[in-house]
Amino acid sequence: MWRKLLIKIFFKLLKNDETYHGINDKKIDDWLVRQYGDMGFREYFRKRDLQILKTIGIGLSADNYQLSIGQRLEVLLLLQRVDQAWKKEDKRLKKLKQELKSRK
Repeated sequence: MWRKLLIKIFFKLLKNDETYHGINDKKIDDWLVRQYGDMGFREYFRKRDLQILKTIGIGLSADNYQLSIGQRLEVLLLLQRVDQAWKKEDKRLKKLKQELKSRK
């Protein structure tokens, strides 16, 4: 019972996009961009996702199933954040190149 409540609270916190005091979002975005092409990160993601899927596949209690789904969601959200940060940075670089080209 408590576990379900904690998982629900965790998901609500994940959806909260407010900036936290003292945390530099720019540094986080820079780190996420660097992970995009890093094969180590891609392999970690693949391995972790498969581990969770295999765990779900063996049959779990309802609480453990929800916990595993939450873990998979967290891993998938991390990959999504990496992709979004890369697209944002790529767009910024293209815009910068166009500005430099137009100055010549």
